[in-house]
Amino acid sequence: MTVPTPNGFVPSGFFALRTPLLPFDELLAWSEGLSAREAARQGDMDRLEAALAEDRALLRARLQAALARPEIREALFLASPSLDESHDSWKQAPGSERGQKVERALVRYWFRLAGRATPFGLFAGCSVGHLGETTRFALTGRQRYQRHARLDMDYVCTLAERLAALPELREALLYRPNTSLYRAGGRLRYAESRLQGRARTYHLVAVEPTDYLEATLDRARSGASPRALAQALADADSDVSLEEAEAYVAELISSQLLVPELAPAVTGPEPIHDLLTQLRSLAPAAGVHQRLEQARRVLEELNQHPPGVDPERYRALARGLEALPAPVELSRMFQVDMVKPAHELKLGTGPVEELTRAVRLLHRLHPAQEPLHLRHFREAFQQRYGEREVPLVEVLDEEAGIGFDQTDVPTAEASPLLEGLAFPAPAAEERVAWGARQQHLQRRLAETLRTGARELVLDERDLKALESKDSPPPLPDSFAVMATLLAPSEEAVGAGDFQVLIDAVVGPSGANLLGRFCHADPELHRHVEAHLRAEEALRPDVIHAEVVHQPEGRVGNILSRPVLRGHELVFLGRSGAEPERQLPITDLRVSVRGRRIVLRSERLGREVLPRLTNAHNFARAHLRLYRFLATLQQQGTTGGMKWRWGALETSPFLPRVVAGRVILQRARWRLPAKALEALGEVHEGARFQAVQRLRDELGLPRFVGVTDADNVLPVDLDNVLSVETFVHLVKDRDHAELVEFPDEARCAHGPEGRFVNELVVPFVRTDRPAAAEPRPRSASLPRSFAPGSEWLYAKLYTGTATADRVLCEAVAPLMREALASGDADHGFFIRYGDPDWHVRLRLHG
Repeated sequence: MTVPTPNGFVPSGFFALRTPLLPFDELLAWSEGLSAREAARQGDMDRLEAALAEDRALLRARLQAALARPEIREALFLASPSLDESHDSWKQAPGSERGQKVERALVRYWFRLAGRATPFGLFAGCSVGHLGETTRFALTGRQRYQRHARLDMDYVCTLAERLAALPELREALLYRPNTSLYRAGGRLRYAESRLQGRARTYHLVAVEPTDYLEATLDRARSGASPRALAQALADADSDVSLEEAEAYVAELISSQLLVPELAPAVTGPEPIHDLLTQLRSLAPAAGVHQRLEQARRVLEELNQHPPGVDPERYRALARGLEALPAPVELSRMFQVDMVKPAHELKLGTGPVEELTRAVRLLHRLHPAQEPLHLRHFREAFQQRYGEREVPLVEVLDEEAGIGFDQTDVPTAEASPLLEGLAFPAPAAEERVAWGARQQHLQRRLAETLRTGARELVLDERDLKALESKDSPPPLPDSFAVMATLLAPSEEAVGAGDFQVLIDAVVGPSGANLLGRFCHADPELHRHVEAHLRAEEALRPDVIHAEVVHQPEGRVGNILSRPVLRGHELVFLGRSGAEPERQLPITDLRVSVRGRRIVLRSERLGREVLPRLTNAHNFARAHLRLYRFLATLQQQGTTGGMKWRWGALETSPFLPRVVAGRVILQRARWRLPAKALEALGEVHEGARFQAVQRLRDELGLPRFVGVTDADNVLPVDLDNVLSVETFVHLVKDRDHAELVEFPDEARCAHGPEGRFVNELVVPFVRTDRPAAAEPRPRSASLPRSFAPGSEWLYAKLYTGTATADRVLCEAVAPLMREALASGDADHGFFIRYGDPDWHVRLRLHG
């Protein structure tokens, strides 16, 4: 059931429910019957020490019993094989230095097993639900949970690279030009990858084009073997021997101008399936294919069982791969997702209406601003190119073009003379302007703190004062709401006794958080494809193109997804789309129309909208072209919406922010370094007592969450092992943030108990956006000439009084000499004054 919303959007008819492996009841049962909290209140240190000793013994016994369960042992092994191996040393000596270190890690994982719903191995999984009149979050029992285990993308990528380097395979493989290769400034440029430890970095490399190089790259466009490329070179030029040609082709391969087709797919079939298909046709790889196929079958067989497989089966599989050229490391061998089927999974009209209302609220409060990097790019483009349409690779070239997300700091890579010199960091942008909105928010915060309330309730007057004075950009064509449903029970939801806690509104699209799970869940795959088709139908005149890029091996675990769109933009990644559906970066043209950056495919003659149906944090990516394509998704829309305190973000306490049934932000406490250092300096009973004193002073609830980037780890302040783990986690930080952990986040249930929940609810626009502007007419003549082209261009700055002397005494002799020698065939000059007076000299040759 999809009811149109007042703001022109409807939910896509499905949602994903994310829940942990274990119910939260397991954490409550683990801490049942503890006495240290009460002893700390009484202030008797002897009694407190005795209570702590009893609590530790009880908690350790219960934790040991839990960790012996097969489903928990497998989950722990997949998350950290080394910790699984250290389990016995903790059981034998939990009080030793090593035992306590292992114990703290085990406690963190234990809380994650029942307290965090974000998918991670077997620690948490996804379920697919539908919209209905009433809400039902009824999960099946654990015996029906489905594991989706495969070889880690890091291992598969490393194996493909090592195989391609083997002499016996190298000659059998087909090679193609590097997909980052382009021409700018009279040279060929491409991104060369380098491994620095485990990290892969990319570096821009430029080479001089030669007839041999151009011919070889052209012959390799459809895939060719080294032998065939070398033979073609030798046949085309009698002065080149076959041996010389083979050495030349080997050099092109070594420098990554030519890259092997042997690589796991980023989109399409699962990476291991795709690699097996490629190896099957290579006779020298028969032994490798056999071992990999055996590993795939073992994993397929493991996936037929519910959680609880003996870790020794994974170890045996890994040992069977040790004969292959890639190193076998258990911590980087297996990638696992979990699907949790449901008896009945429906999200009712009440919660959906509140989610829709939350979107409208956040959109209303969102500042009317565009991504800073896009604004800077647009302004630089207009200044350099005006209204022309230019090849994207030329524009983004860091030397010949304007680049993207550039800094003014030179690099040693650009000039060896700069190596070792320290440059000041670029000035940070002012992120929050203090104005009427911040003043109102500060006043309301002060009123809340003065009354001792833990909740800031927004009314219509607040919303009017906090809303953006300029209308924010529209919401994306599709987006998703990330939220948690808070209610004592499903019946309470039906009675209106519920709240929705909003994490964020993300997009486009509404499937970014779901793409990686489509291989594991065919039903989710079908829903995601339908959602994307609905998004694309809103703009039938443009191409929604999935960006295919593999920055480094392990990141591929979250990038791997089926082919979800009709076209794919391929940039340093293997696409599973049909060749005619793949767009190389050299096919893209870019222009600016008004305030819009327009990307167009020259081959197809249509505008291209880049899309990333994955959760990759592209802001950290090395390559600017990839960051540009990913950032361009956000153009003209309001994305990434969540409540922001702005300049008040560093306040010691910030209350929960509520508007009706919508919780826009949890209550949050900020602990300074001094408080954390004080906790780290005391031990045993004194530390537990210090934490309880801090808890009482700040009014902390029993369960809080300590934030670590986007992650929130639950902490039970009644539990001594949880307190010790928390203190060790934060004692050396410059500050720590604690957030409330809502008691009623456990309305999802199954035979094992009640589960915390996270919802991902996709939405799509119902009304078509304004039609795209017509594409620019191609200029009949080229109007831009990069350095190294046939035009030489110079600016001669001089005063008006001396310009004629410069022209007669310096420029004229230079031009006569250039024309007489044949270096130039014609030239001219223009007097300019923008903004300083100068002469522009241009020579053609």
